[in-house]
Amino acid sequence: QRYETQLIQARTAEQQLQNQLSATNRSLQEQENATKQLKTFFDATETSVDHFANALGNNLTNAIRNGTATARQLEQAIQIIGREALGSEADIEKLQRSLRSIDDGNSLQQVRNDLRDISREAERASHSFKELDIGLENILGGLMAGGGISGAIEQALDTSKLKTKIDV
Repeated sequence: QRYETQLIQARTAEQQLQNQLSATNRSLQEQENATKQLKTFFDATETSVDHFANALGNNLTNAIRNGTATARQLEQAIQIIGREALGSEADIEKLQRSLRSIDDGNSLQQVRNDLRDISREAERASHSFKELDIGLENILGGLMAGGGISGAIEQALDTSKLKTKIDV
């Protein structure tokens, strides 16, 4: 029975070791993929981590430079750099898909074209939000001027009576 207990303990320890090895391999693969995406971005934009040091901050910039950044830090860097380079409204998922497409045989030029398209989309989205914001300001300004605050509140209450369904 003593040998049986030792055998069970050894098998349990072996399984725990296998699980740790699997987790480590997954983490290394994620880190490798994120590093490759960052390198592809820098190659496509002909920039380096130094161009984005202000946005990334000292710790993250140094970790990337020294090769000590974790997969999570690299993912964070891709998001920060993507927003910084392509605009705050940039579709980061689309950016990452484009960066990964190098593995599928896409050329660096195709990635550059994708980045340009993503940047233009972000610009259009940002412009649309600004127009919407100006439109709302004009509506509120008109309501205030036309009917004073009580008129604006009354109108808001009238519109709240509309039967709408909002999914939360």
